[in-house]
Amino acid sequence: MENIYKKLVDYLEANHKAMLATIIWTSGSTPAPAQSKMLLSINGERIAGTIGGGCIEGDIMHRTAALEDKNKATILYFELDEVEKESGLICGGSLKVLLEPITQDFIELFSILSKRIEQGQNSVLVTEYLEEQPTIKNLFDENFSLLCGKSISKDLKIESPFLKQVTYILQQKDSLYIFEPIEGKIPLFVFGGGHVGAAISKFASSCGFSVTIVDDRTEYTDKIKFPETDRTICLPFRDISDEIGINENSFVIIVTRGHSFDELVLEKVINYDPKYIGMIGSKKKVIVTYQHLIKKGISKEKLKKVYAPIGLDIGAVSVDEIGISVVAELIKVRRKETAECVEHKKLKNIPET
Repeated sequence: MENIYKKLVDYLEANHKAMLATIIWTSGSTPAPAQSKMLLSINGERIAGTIGGGCIEGDIMHRTAALEDKNKATILYFELDEVEKESGLICGGSLKVLLEPITQDFIELFSILSKRIEQGQNSVLVTEYLEEQPTIKNLFDENFSLLCGKSISKDLKIESPFLKQVTYILQQKDSLYIFEPIEGKIPLFVFGGGHVGAAISKFASSCGFSVTIVDDRTEYTDKIKFPETDRTICLPFRDISDEIGINENSFVIIVTRGHSFDELVLEKVINYDPKYIGMIGSKKKVIVTYQHLIKKGISKEKLKKVYAPIGLDIGAVSVDEIGISVVAELIKVRRKETAECVEHKKLKNIPET
């Protein structure tokens, strides 16, 4: 997933000003969700990001280039069933887009936000909009501790946008306050740099995971083969340690080249209590692996938390299909739907040896 805030900082450091278009509200079917962003030059050239394409982006680009005073922010309203008829994209919804100038004064704030995303930390970006004025931005952590900018009026009835994972808007006098939940990248450790690990890495990276590939073979940790990953680590699986950085917020996938290596990795990582552990293999292989680890003192309770065989059952056959099924399961867990959607993947009853 593209970190548009890093792109924005890089662009501002080379240019005095940019324009940013953000979907702040939607109703019905729209080509892109709220929080989608598009970075533009002051002349209306798209630099990065998207708000859905089609006529909407074309109109935004045109309006940006035509603005006489680019220090003024504006909110644009679109009825898609009317706007998109000519292009055939009749979504039947509506949306509001905040189009605002972004100057070098915002470099510090967006630099902090970009780093927090890469470090897996959640943030709340609060934009104060006053019609025909530049926007004011403030950055908070997930608990509303101030990180950059100024505190917000105590008169506002604030709740965390992470409760519903959606942007919300509050009005106070003439000001509109836009609260955006900005998720940090989730740390994902993929043990095994073969075909399946590579497919998982590719799809997981585009879905907001910060991927680390771990393998004991140098040719399977070549960064050139995994351009989308954040890290590659080459080390014997028996040497997995705290230095890798696995913790209770991490996701772990075990797809090494053999059952014995899968078992070794599971034995090493399970005691870090990551949020998710998924292991490839048939049910028979999984049961045998569990039996071996129980003999070594690992509890059934811990093993029952492992998602194995890995991935949602979508009838996957090809390597890419398997990668998609695994990342779909990661998304289910990430969105806290484990009880209803993924529980069936765990082995509730582990046979005795």
